Amino acid sequence: MHKIRQPGASGAPEPSLAATLDQAMSADKAAGESPAVWLDQIDIGMVAAIHAFQRWILTLLRDGGFPQLTVIDAVVLDQLKQRANYKRLTDICFILNTEDVHVIGYSLRKLATLGIVDMKRHGKEVTYAIRADSEQRLDRLRAEHEQRLLAAIDSGPFEPGQLADIALRLHRISGLYDRAARAAASLQSD
Repeated sequence: MHKIRQPGASGAPEPSLAATLDQAMSADKAAGESPAVWLDQIDIGMVAAIHAFQRWILTLLRDGGFPQLTVIDAVVLDQLKQRANYKRLTDICFILNTEDVHVIGYSLRKLATLGIVDMKRHGKEVTYAIRADSEQRLDRLRAEHEQRLLAAIDSGPFEPGQLADIALRLHRISGLYDRAARAAASLQSD
């Protein structure tokens, strides 16, 4: 198993995250170590990242005056904010790549009951959008969110230029897990 170097320990510029992982994986392959070891490390890293992200979001929600909201509520609000017009439940589930329609539906009804989201009926169809006053509160929350994260990045292990690479790799890893889950589900249904 490789030990992770502390950034800047040698004084030389830090290689990209991808280069570091590629180098470590190449060394393991040369040593005969299975890539499955690295998959385990990715799993552990993702679990730790998920918990840290959820803790971060819940802290921001509490500090922003939304203590009753959950991480799912925050994700739904973020999607409604990004799209800036009325969206159907199915549209939101599609954007979030989730089949848990009941969870997203519950979140939307909760947000509407709290007065954070407007709900409009069009016959049997229901659409949702963020209320203007809630949007202003969320804008202030997002600005604080960015300020705190940028401060952490400035003092942390990443260079701002690495963020695009990290985001791309996270999207690729999520696609990998999604494909694996679908393949496993299709094998069980046979």
